[in-house]
Amino acid sequence: MAINEVFPNSLVKKVLFQIKYPTLFYIEDRIGDFQVRVMEHLPESTLLYRKQVLFADFLPNKDHPEFPIKQSETQGDKVWQFKNQNVVVNITSSSLDVSSDTHKTYNNPGAPLRFRDILVAVLNNFFEVVKIPIILRMGLRYVNEIKEPELTRDTYNDFINTSINTDQIQIPSVQSLDFAATLKKDKYSLNLAERIKPFNDAISCILDFDAFALNVKVEECFNTIDDLHEIISNQFESIIKEPVYTIMRKPKTDE
Repeated sequence: MAINEVFPNSLVKKVLFQIKYPTLFYIEDRIGDFQVRVMEHLPESTLLYRKQVLFADFLPNKDHPEFPIKQSETQGDKVWQFKNQNVVVNITSSSLDVSSDTHKTYNNPGAPLRFRDILVAVLNNFFEVVKIPIILRMGLRYVNEIKEPELTRDTYNDFINTSINTDQIQIPSVQSLDFAATLKKDKYSLNLAERIKPFNDAISCILDFDAFALNVKVEECFNTIDDLHEIISNQFESIIKEPVYTIMRKPKTDE
């Protein structure tokens, strides 16, 4: 069962959702309709250009995925971007992604900003103006970082049920380390990454989860998103130990 607590000091540095669909050349003609529908909540809109970025390209040496940048109009794919202070939505002829750096909760009752509500609003409006025959790939990704003075090479195993083979690699001797695996989760899959890197005299731990499904029917979209979130939440819960909960329950402080 997914964690149902809203933590004041969330470890989530970025949450991302993406769908990929067959290239649809008529999307450009429908973007204006979508813009009008979401303008109240996503008032900033921009046309950008980018080269194709793999959603699951999460290691090595990538803390967070890359996003569109302004380029010459002769380079890359068109990206229609809509955003507010909390959420960014990017749409191309073959994909839609939603990301947030201020994630608090996926769907916990009583929380003022729930990521699932954002997805429902964006996707319902998108599906109204663009008829998608099939979702080729749906991905939900959470990038978490534990960065506390108490987390050191000597205390790492007190915080994390690590995926690293500690019989072969002793954590106190690690300067930096990347571990990645893809796990089968019934009809879904999960890309899991655990990364250790130096942080002052301590270390930080990045836990990166990318759960995904293939060939999803549009009418099954939201049930699938819920399933992917539960996979990530359960995996996160299986990895962290009680000191991590203590960190997440601390009042949020500015870095």
